[in-house]
Amino acid sequence: MMTIMITTTSRRFALLVVVLALATLWACEAFYLPGVAPREFVAWDPVQPRVGRVSSAKTHIPFDYYELPLCEPVGKAKDAPANLGEILTADRYHDAPFQLKALVNETCKQICTLPKEGNGLRKALIVDRYDVRIRIDNMPAMYLQNRPTHGVSLRKEVQEEVPREIGYPLGSIRQVNGKRKLALNNHITLWITYHKLPPDSGSNHERARI
Repeated sequence: MMTIMITTTSRRFALLVVVLALATLWACEAFYLPGVAPREFVAWDPVQPRVGRVSSAKTHIPFDYYELPLCEPVGKAKDAPANLGEILTADRYHDAPFQLKALVNETCKQICTLPKEGNGLRKALIVDRYDVRIRIDNMPAMYLQNRPTHGVSLRKEVQEEVPREIGYPLGSIRQVNGKRKLALNNHITLWITYHKLPPDSGSNHERARI
């Protein structure tokens, strides 16, 4: 609803303001900024996740994902096209060291084997509570502490837990037999929700948007 306040102007001028305001609204056109337009996927289409900075609310010192002793990309890491928000915040994303397939469920997919040389730095990052930023089709991944169980849908788990972190924690600190142990989150489960779209004319391929 649009509200126009009139003070000491004449009625003719007030009507002119209303007409001009409505004409301006009708002339507006919507458009997508580069890098933020939703994409449509067909089954088995490659879906490339992006990894960004590894940051901590404790230290406020961010790192680039590929600066750390984590999984290396296959070949040279590619920079993802930056959208307006990333340009303004100087936050760059790169192709993740793994790839997904649209509308295909995959389990137990090994990405890499981490070398022992980086154990010291990885432990320090876990102690300082570093999180890994990840995006899929420009949608940020949110972290759930508990995975949905049988009889509990992903939507219900999100509503009950209310995810508060963007990305996932690199690891955690646990108490085992009264001793503090550092655990690396080396198993990540991605739950991706999508919207089904009607098939194109002349094609029976299932389409979806993330």
